[in-house]
Amino acid sequence: MSRRRGSARRPQPDYAGEVVGDSRPLVEPALEHDAILGLPRLLEVARLTPAQVLVLAIDLLSGLQARGPAGVRPGEPFGYAVVVGSDGRARLTTHPGHPGHPGPNGHGPAEPAGAAPLLAELAAAADRSTRHPDQRAADQLAALDRAADAAAAPGASVAAVAEPLRAALPSDSGRQQRAELARLVRAANGLPAVAPAAVPEALPYAPREATPRSRPVARTVVSRAWKWGVSIVVLAGVILLEFTFLSDRISQDIGVVLDAGRAGSVTATARPTPPPVVPPAPQAAGAVAGVDLRALHPCTPGSDCQVRLQVLLHPRPEPQTVDWNVRVDNPCTGATVAGPQGTVAVPPDGDRAVVVDTVALPPGAALAVLAQISAPAVAASAPLLVPVEGACATTPPEPSR
Repeated sequence: MSRRRGSARRPQPDYAGEVVGDSRPLVEPALEHDAILGLPRLLEVARLTPAQVLVLAIDLLSGLQARGPAGVRPGEPFGYAVVVGSDGRARLTTHPGHPGHPGPNGHGPAEPAGAAPLLAELAAAADRSTRHPDQRAADQLAALDRAADAAAAPGASVAAVAEPLRAALPSDSGRQQRAELARLVRAANGLPAVAPAAVPEALPYAPREATPRSRPVARTVVSRAWKWGVSIVVLAGVILLEFTFLSDRISQDIGVVLDAGRAGSVTATARPTPPPVVPPAPQAAGAVAGVDLRALHPCTPGSDCQVRLQVLLHPRPEPQTVDWNVRVDNPCTGATVAGPQGTVAVPPDGDRAVVVDTVALPPGAALAVLAQISAPAVAASAPLLVPVEGACATTPPEPSR
């Protein structure tokens, strides 16, 4: 599934229902001026793993449980919009004019039956994003399906619906998945990732040293002086004996050490650095004001790398279309591997297009990931080096005979 988003020059917070005025958090309030993203938009621009969908479903049920019983009539629509904050947590909000807005008693549809279609949509999104699930991912997909079926049953309780989800929760209670969701929300809003605050460690306890007993100074100096003198005499005798009987052997050993140092310096500089990677097009051309490609987490060759592509545009009164593709170059061998590609529709007066996708990196000692734009103008990003300081592998020389 391609994940893409075109934003206007003045983007607005992306709440489901498209009304922001009177939102009331039902689980816990988001931070002031916090970055948020509506759940439908998050499912559109990102491919979520089953574990990430699992923690979002648990947040949804926790919000319903905190809201309490509401006396829902059969068939009444789900009255809450779901947004995800930059802390990786999903929250329920209500908006005036949105179907299912709370009535005079201050309650909306809060029974699990109202959320059954949304749970089913989350389960389907997790299933679409997983091509070959391992055992843990398969168990999490099965738990999401069971929760959606349980929510659709008449008279189901929140605890009964959440039971299979909590049983499949990762061992760290979803902390890693919330951190990944937080990075996705901030990246989709064009914000930099926030590193966790470092906690200073307490200084170790240093016990006070005991005060030594005082001894006469003259006696101490005399008792140590003869020991030092004997040690110097013995050391000088050993050195004279070695030079007398082993002078030839010592000279040979010194020559071997010097030769090894010269050979080591040659070997260390023999590993060549990869040639520079030249982008196939400039970063800005025509309607394209700039192309930026960056990794959302540290990447290594031979694994999947999640990247964010941002194409800056010159705003125009008519809609624009951005055609993009990603390729992976190996500057050491000259090989090129094609990556994901797609098209982003940008609304009138839009100034950027943002894409979050996963690139499968091939094995290699040094790789360069490039994003290319073919419309509305031909442009390319600067190379994303993996690793940052790579070197081409060389065949070790055969030992001399």
